[in-house]
Parts: sequence; C-alpha cells; structure tokens
Amino acid sequence: MARLPDILGSLEAEAKKVYDRIASKRGRIGGPFAALMHHPPLAERVAAVGEYLRYDATLPGDIRELAIIITARHVSQPYEWVAHAAIAIREGLPEEIVEQIRSRRDLSTLPARYVRAARLVQLVGQGAEDVGGDPGLLGGVDEPEQDQVDEQDAPVPAEPAQQPFPVEPLAAGDCAR
Repeated sequence: MARLPDILGSLEAEAKKVYDRIASKRGRIGGPFAALMHHPPLAERVAAVGEYLRYDATLPGDIRELAIIITARHVSQPYEWVAHAAIAIREGLPEEIVEQIRSRRDLSTLPARYVRAARLVQLVGQGAEDVGGDPGLLGGVDEPEQDQVDEQDAPVPAEPAQQPFPVEPLAAGDCAR
C-alpha cells in the first residue's frame, strides 16, 4: 500500500499555523493527524471535533475513554488503543477493565457505571453490522434492568478474538506521563 509522504517538516505558513494550533492542545501531532495535514482545513476541523469531545464535553473521562478503547479494540486499531488505553487509566478506568477489553473478555460483567456506555458502543457497532460490518467484541453487552434478569438478559459471552491483538497488556509503569 502506498504511503503519503511526511510533510510535517515542510508545511507552508498557513498549514504551520494549523499544525501549531492542533499541537498546542494535543502536545504533538502524530497518527491520523500527520496524514490529515495534507489537507490542513480538514485536519483543523477533525481536531476541533476531537478536542470538543475530549476537553469540553461533559462526559466523564473514564466513560469517554471506555467507549474509545472498546471501539479501538473492536476494529483492531492499535494506534488508537495504545494512545487511549493509557489515557483511560489516567482518567480512572480500572486497569482490570482495560485488560478485559483488550483480551476480548465478556463485557456484560462490567460494573453498572460502565454498562450504558458499552451498550451505546454496541448499538453503534450493531448499526455497522446492519450495513455489512462485523459485530465482533461488541456483541453481548446487555443493560441490566433494576433487579431483573431473565434468560433474554443473561450475559452472552463476547466472540473470541479472530486474531491476536498486537498490543501486550499494559505494565504498571506504562501509563506515566
């Protein structure tokens, strides 16, 4: 597959301003933003949406990062996983839950605080499945009713991984800034 040339070292003045604005919030530019800088107005708009969701929205950080890492794991996206698993732990998501997601274990056992977010991600994934996608890890997260569980609501194990995820479990010191 052909790769886009790295243009970060040769940006024109206007593109450099966009780069500097994005980097001032994120600390650096890498991953998808390196490619997006081939079209600076698009990079700026994508960054604005991400910055709003990450820094300005009211969703608690652990819930936001849970949704991100479930999605990253579902689509086997190691860049997003590596970036956001560490952020998730810094935001207060327990390491055991991060490992549960990484290893594709049953998500129906998540603590109540995280069930709605996991279910929402599942529903979005289900929408993708409806148009030809694969539900993978997203299957089997049922939102429990208050003190009611019947056969329909019983936990359904997540599908086993089709292939190993290329990211090893996080070590204790991996999340330091």
